[in-house]
Formats: sequence, structure tokens, C-alpha cells
Amino acid sequence: MYPLPLFIVGFTGVGKSTFGMAYAAKEQLPFIDLDDFIEDKEGMTIADIFALNGEAYFRKRESFYLKSMPKDAVIATGGGCPYFFDNMDWMLQHGTVLYLKDSPESIVKKLLKTDLASRPLLAHFTLEELKNWVKKNIKERENSYEKAHYSLDLATGSDTNLR
Repeated sequence: MYPLPLFIVGFTGVGKSTFGMAYAAKEQLPFIDLDDFIEDKEGMTIADIFALNGEAYFRKRESFYLKSMPKDAVIATGGGCPYFFDNMDWMLQHGTVLYLKDSPESIVKKLLKTDLASRPLLAHFTLEELKNWVKKNIKERENSYEKAHYSLDLATGSDTNLR
């Protein structure tokens, strides 16, 4: 069992919430999806927050709510959360961070099975634009993700202690 709180990070659509719910159920722990939590607290969807207030506002609120999470839970963050402000350093200091890793191709396949309209950064992409966005942003964000205490490669199933 990973020490708590457990923050699950990884790229958009990798399966943080799916993994987190299953892990929390197995270990009989509370589970929180940070995006769902934000929607509940703000009284609107993430897409609406972006549309009405912009990404900068959302990222500030995301950081605020991240730092209010309980200490006994499994928490799935948004894909960009570790990349903004001091969020990754804060999670590393206040809990255990698990990076879920997968290939860009697999992530694109998973994203195509979701409602892209509910993902403000992806809502209007063509398939080629989505593929390019995933590849570009994984490279940009990977340095943040790889600061995690642990990494779980979904393609191979290997669990690595990164620290």
C-alpha cells in the first residue's frame, strides 16, 4: 500500500480516476477526483469554468483545492495540475505521488472513448490535432510527472520507485 495521501498524476486521459477508484476500493480508502471536487465546489463544469473565467482562473482554483484535500485519501489530479505553480512540489512534500505513464498512442485511444467536448483544451481538435497535442504536451509535462515518488507504466505494468 502506498502511504497517504496518495496523489495520482499523469497525462490527460491516462486513467488516473479509473485507477484511483479501483485502488481506493481495494484498500478501502476514500477516493477524490480533483476535477469532480472542483466542479462541485464551483457549481459548474470544468468546461464552463474555462469558458467563463479562463484557464488561468481554473489553474489558481485547482491549486487552492488541491491544497485542501484530506490526508487519508486517494486523489486523482487533473493532467495539468502537477505542471502549474508549485503543485508538484507541494504534493511531494505533503503525500505520496504516483505517476501513471502510458504511450501517446494509447492515451489518444482512451481520449477518443471519452466526451472530448467536456475537456476544454481538447473540445475542438481533429484527430491529427489531438495526436499532435498529446505528443507535444506529454514531452512538456513529463519532467513534472517524473518527479513523482513512484511510476506505474500501464503498458508494461512495471511499478518503479523513482526516489
